[in-house]
Formats: sequence, C-alpha cells, structure tokens
Amino acid sequence: MEWEKTQSVRLFRLIDRMRRAWAAITPCAGLSKSQFGTLMALAHLGGGPGLAGQPPQRQAQGLPLTQLAHGMHQSPPALSQRIAALEAMGYVQRTEDAQDRRVTRVRLTQQGNALLKQAYHAMNEKLNSALDALGEQDTAMLFTLLNKFTAQLEQAAGIEWEEN
Repeated sequence: MEWEKTQSVRLFRLIDRMRRAWAAITPCAGLSKSQFGTLMALAHLGGGPGLAGQPPQRQAQGLPLTQLAHGMHQSPPALSQRIAALEAMGYVQRTEDAQDRRVTRVRLTQQGNALLKQAYHAMNEKLNSALDALGEQDTAMLFTLLNKFTAQLEQAAGIEWEEN
C-alpha cells in the first residue's frame, strides 16, 4: 500500500524497533524501564546516598515526592504507585518530612543505590558499545538530529521542555 511508504509510517516503525531494542537492554531483570528511570532520577535529583556533590543532609532526607515528580515530568499519583513498588522491593524508602508531615520524602536505600550502580554500568556498557560502533562523527550527528527532531515534535505538540 502507498501509505506504508510514507515517511511518518517509516518513522513510526523505526521508533517501534528502537523501543523494542531499548527494552532488550533494560539493565536488570525484575525492574522495568520506568522503575529504573525513577531510580536514576532520584539519584540525579538528589535523593540517594553516596552521590557526588550532594550534601549528606540532603541525601539522608531524600527528595520530596512532588519535586521528584516535577523533575520527571510526571504526576505525583502516577509516580507514587511506582515508588510503592520500588519500596516493596527494598530499593527506596519513603519518610515524612520533619517540618511538614504532609510532605513525603523519597530516598534510595543502600540496596537501591547498589542496584542502580550495577544496572547503570550494564546499560552504559551496551549503549557505549553501540555508539562506539557508529563512530564519533555519526554519534555527534545522531545527537544533533535527535535533538532537532525532538524539538520539532515538542513544538508541534505544544510541549515546553525544561531541562532539570
């Protein structure tokens, strides 16, 4: 059919292939991409132990759930469900804020931090291998084109992205 040859259908299929490949490199069994992403965001935004550049007090307190949700561009209720699953696995801990009991704080546990380091290393190795195979010039072009294309999609969708 003619519609199967359109650029948008080709792009849809390519992105679907990429999604399946991305799922295949999920860094650890038993942890979904969204759960892994939540652990990464928690570590990056300051709710994990042993993070370089984070004051020890901030690490111990964790991050307010609403701040984590904002940083991940997700709703607090959706994120709260994922946090509950990660808490049941022993990877995160929720606590009440010392000054405002309405505020829930989230932080990585030692087990969560250890898993994150291991999983990140495994994912990083696979991604770097793929990028190395592309070469420096094609990798630079890939990032440039993906950034441009994403910006165009965001503009078409009326999305304003703020980098955290």
